Amino acid sequence: MHKISDFEQMAASLEASGDYKILRRLVPRPISTAPASSTDKVGLVLDVETTGVDHTKDEVIELGMVRFTYSQAGAVTAVTGCFQALKEPSVPISAEITELTGITNGMVAGKRIDNAAVDDFVRDTHVVIAHNAGFDRKFAEALNPVFSQKHWACSFAEIDFLPDAGSSMTPIAPSATVTPCWRSSPKLLPVHRRQL
Repeated sequence: MHKISDFEQMAASLEASGDYKILRRLVPRPISTAPASSTDKVGLVLDVETTGVDHTKDEVIELGMVRFTYSQAGAVTAVTGCFQALKEPSVPISAEITELTGITNGMVAGKRIDNAAVDDFVRDTHVVIAHNAGFDRKFAEALNPVFSQKHWACSFAEIDFLPDAGSSMTPIAPSATVTPCWRSSPKLLPVHRRQL
């Protein structure tokens, strides 16, 4: 059996070759119970999984949110909560949606999203961030009107994934997804919920 230090040594050797870049598992921040600074604001990262792409007829089958506080400078100061819920839609989930999301009819059977709990979780939020806000926002607002009262930002369209001039960082293509809350943190990887 290998020790973590053995794996880190292997990763360091691969990176030192210049031919490899190693991705490491994102260690989620613990949920903070400390009171926020009086100048901090509250943000929310949101992701939905749905039965299709039309918010007027398709339905949310999973809602994941991570609530955090951030400073006046925009730095995340703490993760303050997670919310994740599945919902049984009015029609069966298609094989294509199960293939895309990994969510089966069995997983959502009898499940619902508690709107009062969503209201409580979102109430003091200043901004909601989604990777494809043009998609997620329409579904979130159809699910619960609390979302229509919030400012929204899109991590796909509004975050510059290119490093500053002179940086040694490699640009990250804007194909990242915000993972559901049960992963406790956003990841910048070109994967979908099912692949995590």
